[in-house]
Amino acid sequence: MGDPRAIEPLTTLLQDRDRWARHETVRVLEKLGGKAVLEPLLACLQDEEGSIRALAAETLGEIGDLRAVEPLIICLLDEIDAVRLKAALALGRLGNERAVEPVIVALQNSDASIRWGIAAALGQLGGPHAVEALLTVLRNDAWWVRFSVIEALGRLGATRAVEPLRACLHDEDIRVRIAAEQALKQLEQVELPER
Repeated sequence: MGDPRAIEPLTTLLQDRDRWARHETVRVLEKLGGKAVLEPLLACLQDEEGSIRALAAETLGEIGDLRAVEPLIICLLDEIDAVRLKAALALGRLGNERAVEPVIVALQNSDASIRWGIAAALGQLGGPHAVEALLTVLRNDAWWVRFSVIEALGRLGATRAVEPLRACLHDEDIRVRIAAEQALKQLEQVELPER
C-alpha cells in the first residue's frame, strides 16, 4: 500500500523518454495507492503527453486525496479534451466544493464530446450553482449531453428541475425521455403523462 521504498524507483521511470514506460508506471502507482503515490502522480499532471496527464488525473480521483483538488482544477484548462474530462470526473469523485465553480466554467466552455462527463461530475459535486449550470446545458442539441444532465439533476434531487425535466418527457430521443422519467421518479414526481 504505497510503500515509499517501492515508489522511489518508480519516480525515475516517470522521467523515461518512452511514453509507454511512463504510462505503465502511472498504472503501477494506481495499483499501489496510498499517500506516497500522490506526489509522483501530481508530477504526471505536467507530463508532455496528454494521455499520461489524463491517466494521472483519473488515478488521482480514484485515490481520493483532497490535496489533488487544486492541481486537478488547473487541469480543467488543459488543451487536451481527455485531460479536461478526466480532471472533471476526478473532481466529481473527490466531491470538494472548491471544484464546483471551475467545473461549471469547464462545462460552459466545452463541446458535447466531453460536456456529458463534466455534467456527470457536477451531478456528484452538487450545489445550487451546479443545478443552474446543468439546467442551461439541458437544452444542448446532443442527446448524450441531455441524458447525462438529466441523470445528474435526478441524482442531485433538484426540485427546481421538475418542470424542465417534464419538458424532456417529450424529447425526440427515447433515451432522454426514459432518463427524464427516471429522474422525475427520483424527485418523487410520479405524475407522469402516458407515452
